[in-house]
Amino acid sequence: MIVFFIILAVLVLIIAAILSVSATLTVTYDSNWKTTVKILWIEREIELTKLLSFVLFPEKKAEEDKANRKKKSDAKKAESVKTDETDKASAEEITEKQQSANADAQNKKAEKENHLKKLSAKFLILKMNYGLCHKSFSDCIRCSINFI
Repeated sequence: MIVFFIILAVLVLIIAAILSVSATLTVTYDSNWKTTVKILWIEREIELTKLLSFVLFPEKKAEEDKANRKKKSDAKKAESVKTDETDKASAEEITEKQQSANADAQNKKAEKENHLKKLSAKFLILKMNYGLCHKSFSDCIRCSINFI
C-alpha cells in the first residue's frame, strides 16, 4: 500500500508541475498571420499563413516548395560553374607565370654563361700578357681588376 501512495504522490507532483507552467500565445496579423508561443523561457514564432496554406492546399504548397528548391539548386550549379571557370582561369594564369619564370631563369643562366665566357677571355688575355709585363701573380690580379 505504501508503494501505491508513493507512485500517486509522484504523479500528483508531475501533474502539478505541468499545470503550473505558464504559456503565452499571441496571434498577430501583419500582411500574414503570425503567432508567438512562449513557454517558460522558450519563445517560438510561427507563421500561421504558411501553416494554413500547407494544411488547406498541400499540393499547391508542395509545387511551390519544389520550384523553390529547383531554383536554389540551379543557382548553386551556376555558382559552381562560375567557380570552376575561375579555377581554370587561375590555373592558366599560374601556368603562364611558371612558363615566364622558367624563361626568365633560362635568360639569366644564358647571361651568366656569356659573362663567364667574357671574363675567361679577359683572363686569358691577361695570362698571356703576364709573362711580359708582370713579375708576380698579385700584380696580375690587380691588373685584371683594373682591366675588368
